[in-house]
Amino acid sequence: MASHELVKRIILCTFLLTACLLPSCAPQRTPTAAPSPTPVHTPTIAAADIRPPAVDGTFYPDDPAQLQEMVDDLLSQA
Repeated sequence: MASHELVKRIILCTFLLTACLLPSCAPQRTPTAAPSPTPVHTPTIAAADIRPPAVDGTFYPDDPAQLQEMVDDLLSQA
């Protein structure tokens, strides 16, 4: 009876080792290139559809050059 259990354990260990080691011996697949994403359609916005700024000059500069400088400075600190 003890030898029967020993044979079962040897078979189980052999199976587990084979199951664990065989996948690593298999040839590695080269990844295929991902399909190109479909371009997203961005609607065009007419100048008449853009709302004028309501708070420019209150908590940010109303001068475009000063605003650009401020944004660039803030982004460089991020």
